[in-house]
Amino acid sequence: MTPSRRDFLRTTAAGLGGAAVTGAAAAGQRKVQPAPETTLSAAPPLDRVRVGFVGVGGMGTQHLEDYRFITCLREGMAADYNVYDAASWSVLSELAERSVADRSRPQDIPDFTRGKWKTTEPLGIVEA
Repeated sequence: MTPSRRDFLRTTAAGLGGAAVTGAAAAGQRKVQPAPETTLSAAPPLDRVRVGFVGVGGMGTQHLEDYRFITCLREGMAADYNVYDAASWSVLSELAERSVADRSRPQDIPDFTRGKWKTTEPLGIVEA
């Protein structure tokens, strides 16, 4: 007879519970030494942290932007984006609605900077 899921879970839970009790009793018989504070990291601290993300989607991007913005505020630096960037991002939903109403035809994104974006210095936060 094949055991049901309920029987399997009951048996597994009982076995894990017994192992936990046995382990707790054994742990009470020996003194556990904490790790020295110097072993918190296997590598020396870095001046620059390089991080890569794969598959984080829109929310992950938003978290990175928030982190960068807060860092800029704390360190008194200019933000990575300005009011023109915000205007360009905000207009996308309106343009999407217009595109749908116009049988999915592409819509031009207005240049709120009147061409000044071409002479804006790079931020220097992204390196190749």
